[in-house]
Amino acid sequence: MSPSPVFPAEDSDYAFAMDTTSTTTSRINKFDGTNFHTWKFKMRMVLEERDLWEVTCGEIKLEHCATTLDQTTFKRKSRKALAIICLAMEDSQLPLVRSAKDAFDAWSRLEGHFEKKSLANKLFLRRRFFTTMMAEVLSRRRLDQLRYTGRIPV
Repeated sequence: MSPSPVFPAEDSDYAFAMDTTSTTTSRINKFDGTNFHTWKFKMRMVLEERDLWEVTCGEIKLEHCATTLDQTTFKRKSRKALAIICLAMEDSQLPLVRSAKDAFDAWSRLEGHFEKKSLANKLFLRRRFFTTMMAEVLSRRRLDQLRYTGRIPV
């Protein structure tokens, strides 16, 4: 039996190595709705490590699987990836992915919710950035004024 072009034959040593890293997910802080980009990067590394990223990001889809074996492998990997994603989230965030049918669906929902790429969101983020910058400049000016008047020692 030749290896599948979609899912090459899995090395048994690698499968054993994956089992020894099962605590990796527990070392990642559960996603609580803040700092999505950091959590997303760490989750991608966990999913890459376990050879599940391709089904999560949509690089491999069920339609690409020609054989029954490939389809079974895809479904198993997708279920595993979905479980890892859900277990790495706080309970308060689970409603976002609770009805996801697979890992790709869950990942897409999270990206859609936390990485809004609309023009309105870009303008909002730009305004927030410049407001923060101005607040920092004004704080420095105020600090300089207080130092100049002698109210804060240099």
